[in-house]
Amino acid sequence: MWIGGKWVGAESGKTYPVFNPATEEEIAQVPLGDKTDVDKAVVAARAAFPLWSEKPQAERSQIAMKNRSSAKGKR
Repeated sequence: MWIGGKWVGAESGKTYPVFNPATEEEIAQVPLGDKTDVDKAVVAARAAFPLWSEKPQAERSQIAMKNRSSAKGKR
């Protein structure tokens, strides 16, 4: 999960499997977030919003694309 500008696991440490539907092979384990993780994400988002909302749209797009590329690498 991406919370507060970094990749984090679930606070509980729980994960769940992701399967390739074509082969039924397990391809990843991902964090199983709960209310605690949601609360942390909301606090982080609220803290980031003032600075984020001041950035020009083009800069926000560049950051989003960089994060997208980072997420692809986490597979």
